[in-house]
Amino acid sequence: MAAKPTKLAAGPRRRSKFALTESDTISSLDQLIAEEGLFDLAPGEIAELRLRFLSQAVHWHLHPETPYAAYARRRGFEAKELATPAGLDRVPLLPSMLLKRPGISIVHPAAQDILWTTSSGTKGGISQIPRCDTTLRRFFAGIGNLTNEMLQLENSNIFVFNFGPDAEEAKNLWISYVMAGVTVLLPRSENYVRGGVLKLEEAIRDLVQHEGERIAIIGPPPLLLELATTALARSLPVKLGPDSFLVTIGGWKRRSGEQLPRKQFNETLGRAFGVDLIAVRDTFNMVELNTVLVECAEHKLHVPPWLYARARDCEALEVLPSGQSGVLSYLDPTPVSYPGFVLSDDLGIVHEDVACPCGRRGDILQIERRLNTMESRGCALKMDGIRVG
Repeated sequence: MAAKPTKLAAGPRRRSKFALTESDTISSLDQLIAEEGLFDLAPGEIAELRLRFLSQAVHWHLHPETPYAAYARRRGFEAKELATPAGLDRVPLLPSMLLKRPGISIVHPAAQDILWTTSSGTKGGISQIPRCDTTLRRFFAGIGNLTNEMLQLENSNIFVFNFGPDAEEAKNLWISYVMAGVTVLLPRSENYVRGGVLKLEEAIRDLVQHEGERIAIIGPPPLLLELATTALARSLPVKLGPDSFLVTIGGWKRRSGEQLPRKQFNETLGRAFGVDLIAVRDTFNMVELNTVLVECAEHKLHVPPWLYARARDCEALEVLPSGQSGVLSYLDPTPVSYPGFVLSDDLGIVHEDVACPCGRRGDILQIERRLNTMESRGCALKMDGIRVG
């Protein structure tokens, strides 16, 4: 069995180099995204940093020529409300459902070299999110740092089995684009999706050849499950080496009928590849969000210091207390080309300031389920100022 990674030792919270100064610039956000020990910051400092970077981001997107500024005015929001942390709960959110409507414009007029990234459209609509070079660089800097923090993948001799396409084939579909980027971040890797088809036999052959080595298999859960069930059915000797990982990215999409409860899914992968359940990790992202969350050894999604996540009541859209279930919303300061202030179509819980058994402390995100069509429509219309009868 793979050795369990050592849990972080609990200790005194440190001060970072991001203390507030009058001469602070937005580049400090880039420094934070790349900072080692992201979850070592004291709770009070995290609150300070979030407010500062989100205030800067909101002011940027409230530029008079932006479509978001007009939207904020209609909602009666003023930037001065961000003088205190309570103002974060008043920042106007863009419902993800509305971003699927044709003709919705969210791009910042100063943004250049835009890549229009898209959702899969499995729910009947396609979100188109404009990402500039800075926005993309921050996303991949974040995913690189967070995967290293949670999985220790960076600067290692790990070999990555990437169950996604390469960059040329990925084009603008966001999940494929992200998985293609993993190949760049971790150069000892091979892509096993070509022409939209998983090369299962090739992956199994290569896994058998690499048996006992440190390996990461990364991909959508249906593809990892297909690999695992095939290996189990054939009694193949596919045993991964110590400190290997099986990392899921994305959801079940059009294969929801095959979906297993998470515990059963993890156990199936564990049996197939001879690893402890601690080695099976999930990630969370959505095309409208420019930050990825990665599970720790306790299978908890830790919210990084720059991201503000809260659950909201679907009727009044007010922020709910820690631990209560509601519609998940995010304030993400990392996008430059579009406002990363999003009301999702996911139900979930935000557990605030949790001392996790993994040794990290901070907010933890718990995804429960997708909103159904009527629930999504009701929440989106309320955000848009349209009365729902």
